[in-house]
Amino acid sequence: MKVVRVIIRTKYMNYITALSVIKLTALFVFSLELLLLSNASIAQTRVPEHYYLPPINEILLSDTEDTPRPTPELGSTDFSDIDNWSLDASTNRDIDFALDGNATTRWTTRETQRSDQFYEINFNSIKLFDRILLDTTGSNSDYPRSYEVQVSNNGINFTTIATGTPNNDPLNLITFSSQSTRYLRIEQNGSSNRNWWSIHEMTISFGAILDQPNEPTPPDDDLDGLHPDITRVADIPPEDILRNPGGEAWKDSYSVGDRCYCDTTFDHNIGSIRVDTPIGNITVFEACEALGSGPGSNGRPIYNDVQCGNGPANDAGDEDYCPGRVDIGKEGCPQIGPRWNFN
Repeated sequence: MKVVRVIIRTKYMNYITALSVIKLTALFVFSLELLLLSNASIAQTRVPEHYYLPPINEILLSDTEDTPRPTPELGSTDFSDIDNWSLDASTNRDIDFALDGNATTRWTTRETQRSDQFYEINFNSIKLFDRILLDTTGSNSDYPRSYEVQVSNNGINFTTIATGTPNNDPLNLITFSSQSTRYLRIEQNGSSNRNWWSIHEMTISFGAILDQPNEPTPPDDDLDGLHPDITRVADIPPEDILRNPGGEAWKDSYSVGDRCYCDTTFDHNIGSIRVDTPIGNITVFEACEALGSGPGSNGRPIYNDVQCGNGPANDAGDEDYCPGRVDIGKEGCPQIGPRWNFN
């Protein structure tokens, strides 16, 4: 009887063991199927690939389709002196994440979009640029509903150089006339009841003001009656021109056709300001030395700043509202001549 019970118990245990193996196998197969389905879902909703400061021939992938689209053309994007920059924003938490080269991090307002939110860079030297790329890929709905791009040489008086209202696009390339400035500020003035404003990466195209030829004469009548050296008229409201320019006493440069030459005593700390040029990051003094003195300013248009109205401005304050000609009264302040040409 005892032998029979052992045999039955053994058969019963073998049955239980076989049944457990079958259940475990089925559970493993089911788990594997769930894992595969989960990975497929993740693959369909993955954060798109992002190339930090990409060469022009690389691409960014859209988060809504697999078709690649061209990277906006950015030119030079050298952030090698970023440790010298100072940052400020409407909220300073994670402020450096907008410029850290990591697309998985971000700076954000941490509140829904409203007017007067901003992100500001003090380069602590004069920078030359003509476009920026705001990338919110990864937080695609956090693009700014309305923005203003502003620049300044003193951090107090800012000039708006571009505005826009993006339309549901995480990549916003903002272009404007070439700027030579110390401060860059982006204001978010739109509103959203649901979304914060975020910047995963900001890319700035440097060096454009000196790497590009002078802008062609506009096809409209803006330059009619002006000296042929004038390339554009800056948008400076008459009420912002606080003082009548002082003629020769205010002269820091002059133009000859499509060339601009320095004619300055390097007062108000202008000589030590550093600028990015095709021959390197040099001081204004070194740039003027490289350009040479030229044929002389006698009988030629003269300008308040050292680059015929194109900046950089010194720290006196008057060059912010009157960068251009100073030999024909207030009407000359917005008249901008050619840029430096190192060729």
